Amino acid sequence: KIGYAALKSDFENIRNYRKELVMSNVTPKWIPRSYPRIADEKNAIERYKLALLNAVLTSSHDSTKAMISLKIA
Repeated sequence: KIGYAALKSDFENIRNYRKELVMSNVTPKWIPRSYPRIADEKNAIERYKLALLNAVLTSSHDSTKAMISLKIA
């Protein structure tokens, strides 16, 4: 596992340069986690925080970061 997280709509659309950013900045520090198939509130918030971290590290569009932030709120 590499530690990549994103919104479902963006997950499969990661570009190569963003993959490299994740591999160099996230993967070395990543501690694998397992989540239940149906998330409770705590798990959902943690997943969105990981997605937001990935969005910031990979310089995703501001609109993507805003959408993730709204989901956390």
